[in-house]
Amino acid sequence: MPVASTQKLVTALVVLESGPLDTIVRVHREDTRVEPTRLGLRTGEQYSRRTLLAGLIVKSGNDVAETLARDVSGDTASFAEAMNRKAADLGATHSHFVNPHGLPASQYSTARDMARIAYHAYREPVLRALMSTKNYPFTFNSGRTRILENTNKLLGRYTPVNGMKTGYIAASGRCLVASASEGGRDLILVQLGSKTQWIFSDAEQVFRWAFAGMP
Repeated sequence: MPVASTQKLVTALVVLESGPLDTIVRVHREDTRVEPTRLGLRTGEQYSRRTLLAGLIVKSGNDVAETLARDVSGDTASFAEAMNRKAADLGATHSHFVNPHGLPASQYSTARDMARIAYHAYREPVLRALMSTKNYPFTFNSGRTRILENTNKLLGRYTPVNGMKTGYIAASGRCLVASASEGGRDLILVQLGSKTQWIFSDAEQVFRWAFAGMP
């Protein structure tokens, strides 16, 4: 099924292996022509890949995803090919991606595949730090700073949770890939296709149940 913005975990992994995070990226006009969640990047602005990754993971900016994809691969189609190669390398063999942000298209994954992808994202220190960040001060080229609030509402609400990524489009329903650590144990939970606003409460209950049942 579609997994919406949770597939930005694959986007982030591809960006990480594509070169130095201090590389400066210039925003092009076509990068800004996406909806609905945008950070508000403007044509001609320049940011490091590291800064853009923060906008991608913390606030799920679709314009950020487009900017990074074009910078790394030249165009969306080529970047999607890189995403699919990366997913296959990680054992996510029942997935197919066609864009870097998860907006509606003929693409899909599974809960098991997303768990495999999340496992590898969790092992990347740069991503793990961003996924656990509740608020991030993003400074635009104009000098204006915007505090980005993490879309994962479990952060700060349920102490063991330390990441990862949310997603939503009508075709996918509410999606959440979440990680938690307690008592020296780490867990990853994947929820796809939720039709309720209580997805974060559901996640907390599942985590509590899972930790309580572990030896």
